[in-house]
Amino acid sequence: MPSISLDNKLSSTILIFQVDPKNQSALIDAGIENSKKVMEKKTGFVSTSFHKSFDGTSVVNYSQWENRKSYGDAINFLNPDEVAIGEKIFNIADPDWNIYDLVFSAGTNPTRISKDTNLVTVVNMFSVKPENQKNLLQLLEDLRIVVEKLPGFISANVHRSFEGTRIVSYAQWNTKEDYQAVYTNSDVKPILDEIKKISKFSWNLYDVVYTSD
Repeated sequence: MPSISLDNKLSSTILIFQVDPKNQSALIDAGIENSKKVMEKKTGFVSTSFHKSFDGTSVVNYSQWENRKSYGDAINFLNPDEVAIGEKIFNIADPDWNIYDLVFSAGTNPTRISKDTNLVTVVNMFSVKPENQKNLLQLLEDLRIVVEKLPGFISANVHRSFEGTRIVSYAQWNTKEDYQAVYTNSDVKPILDEIKKISKFSWNLYDVVYTSD
């Protein structure tokens, strides 16, 4: 079972697809095929997981690699058959993707990614100017102090892209109602207002549909 922890000291690749709901299942199938036949066989692969949004409009692929170089080698040295398998994905949708470093986590235990739990996965993606990434991370740390005390919170993991333009939070909650209640909390609102001044962000709710490690 894949896990997210600062102790792992791994590099993460996060691909976030926006997709027509009628194509969500096909995109997931293509992604899993590419994972099984290509990526999971590459040197330095550690784990991968695929997630489908409740509303059908998004797919997230969260993978872990020993380091950035191992992932770079995996995607830069593909044979024609491997390229053809991967193209099935991009014929359906193009992802927002990047390589990330885990900055901090919240929760009692490391996050376990499993399709056999009833937890709700929440993925937030923040777009930010590189000069504001550090400030945004501090605001998210402030937000963590508030949010981790709220009912239904399980865990959260904040990642920064190496080139400075993205931050992604991977979180787990007991129910979607628990997460949605965050936005009505009076202690959360002023922090969110500051976050909105320096970034644009979007989020969605997901089920885990596939894992491998």
